[in-house]
Amino acid sequence: MELEPPQDQVHGRLEEVTEFLQQEFLVRVISAFPSPLGLGLFEFDNQIQREVLLDASLIQFAHGLLTIQKHDEARNLRSCHYTRECYLMFLGFPLDYQLIDVIKAAVAPFGRLIRWFEGPNKSRVLVKCLVLTPEQVPHSLVISQGSLLGGNGRSWSVHVFILNGHFPDGFPQEEDLVPADGIPHPKKWTCAPRQSKCSIRLAA
Repeated sequence: MELEPPQDQVHGRLEEVTEFLQQEFLVRVISAFPSPLGLGLFEFDNQIQREVLLDASLIQFAHGLLTIQKHDEARNLRSCHYTRECYLMFLGFPLDYQLIDVIKAAVAPFGRLIRWFEGPNKSRVLVKCLVLTPEQVPHSLVISQGSLLGGNGRSWSVHVFILNGHFPDGFPQEEDLVPADGIPHPKKWTCAPRQSKCSIRLAA
């Protein structure tokens, strides 16, 4: 909403908005909760109902204009640019934590996991990922385990190495021009006449 209500009026305003949307747009609101990113977080019966409201935004309401946004496109949304696609190697990663969710969490502060090359060698973890910048990849990270018994826990340090990388938006070179004879295939072919098979010698 343009003018968000005082905190003591939020729940009442949520009920008013819910009733308004259900009457005016024939949608079904499953739930509505206060949100720090706006008036509230609304759940609709299906995606089609949500799209109807997205298309209708801005909506004139008794207390101002209603702006309908997707849950992941609210005011806290920012763009981030991944500058490298690279391979990382973690040495000494705890065996009990060599799990896809843990590895995703380890990469998350500086990038996004693309693939984990799981193999028989458990002394290292090899991954392919997108990174924001190589400078943000730490030289080491700490995997910790907590306990409810006295607050005691354990931690393990893991070495991180960048093996190689390139720009994720790099494009191959332009196509070659068509040869003068109009035949774009390699010229070093040796074929016997009237035979269906031939051998190909690649240029060095």
